[in-house]
Amino acid sequence: MKPSQKNATVFMSLLLASIASAATLPAEDNRIHNGVASCAGSTCHGSVRQFEGSNILHNEFITWTREDRHAKAYQTLLSKESKRIAQKLGIGAPHTEALCLDCHADNVPAKLRGQKFQISDGVGCESCHGGSEKWLNSHVKQTDHRQNIKNGLYPTEEPHARSDLCLSCHYGNNNKFVTHRIMGAGHPRLSFELDNFTELMPPHHQVDADYKKRKTHVDSAQVWVAGQLAFVERILQQLEHRGLEKEGLFPELSLFDCHSCHHPMSKIRWSARDSTGLGPGVIRLYDANFIMLQALPFSDQERQTVREMTRNLHQSTTQGLAAFRQAIDAYQQALPALKQSLSNKTFSDAQLKTILANLIQAGVDGEFRDYAAAEQAVMAIASLLSTLDTRSTFAPKIQQAVGKRLDELYACVDDDEKYNPACFTDGLKRLKTTVAD
Repeated sequence: MKPSQKNATVFMSLLLASIASAATLPAEDNRIHNGVASCAGSTCHGSVRQFEGSNILHNEFITWTREDRHAKAYQTLLSKESKRIAQKLGIGAPHTEALCLDCHADNVPAKLRGQKFQISDGVGCESCHGGSEKWLNSHVKQTDHRQNIKNGLYPTEEPHARSDLCLSCHYGNNNKFVTHRIMGAGHPRLSFELDNFTELMPPHHQVDADYKKRKTHVDSAQVWVAGQLAFVERILQQLEHRGLEKEGLFPELSLFDCHSCHHPMSKIRWSARDSTGLGPGVIRLYDANFIMLQALPFSDQERQTVREMTRNLHQSTTQGLAAFRQAIDAYQQALPALKQSLSNKTFSDAQLKTILANLIQAGVDGEFRDYAAAEQAVMAIASLLSTLDTRSTFAPKIQQAVGKRLDELYACVDDDEKYNPACFTDGLKRLKTTVAD
């Protein structure tokens, strides 16, 4: 790439990132949502096959309808299990309740629903791309992408904006959140990691030269880093919002690690973790993403700060609300600078290998004894290996062996009720040896 081209690419990336940082989530954009039918024309996104020679696939609606689980999100609310959950919660039919619809559909106010809008479409086009009131026409005319964003198109290609969007449902925010009470009624535990979940979605766009010219594009490792930073930021917000403003005797228990309580009493597997400083019998905060953060390529001083803040956060839960609030505030004040040091940064092979080595060593040292941390770790390792693979970093023989080790780690976290920390630790030791070869 010529210097001028490289500078233009960097400028575009930074420009889109600045726009994305101010983007309003689609559910809150106060624009008309016209419904998926407005995107489903055969010459738009509803073709049954790809258009040759076009800069888009044109079959995006068909892919979403047939293959994307988001299209079935509303239908889930009609299931017997959803009705049982609603009954236990003492609410009405789940497909009519905002508590459920806010994440299982594009539940914008009635005044913002266009003529073709149907709540039964589930998590449709505008749930992610924003109300099309102002950008639909310019989008059809293939106006410059930056203009579409100014008109309200949500910049899903920008990883920080995508993090905010996905986490608003796959973790929650101040307006919607799967509480311990909802999980106690039967709702599944939420599990999410931005890069892996993005890759698992059926693709309805093609990342070609034209895409990269019009939009920002980053690799798996950059998406993973952006996702981890956003996740930690969101957790801190909820610790403050729900942990400190909770009425009643108990805090919001979904903010704590599920498996520090939910395991057979005959299988006590507590062991000391230096990163928490907590003794046995103490309910630990959910900290999987905080552990991931400690593996990122910060400076030595930044990494030490992250470790100290995480440990202080854990210990503050045993020291009272004032200490807890102070620990949260300290983390929130430090996080913007930490994010800035890594934002839109392309990582070298050496840096990716350092992050990988940090993750593996953390596991060998016992940091992934909790299931949620192991689950996040294996997805992190997959993202890092994917990026290294696209760069042909490993020799074919090593690459095959690494793939086998990754499959072994996935097998260890396949079932949270059968998770064995020793299995995962042993798998990490084998991966460490393989990568070293």
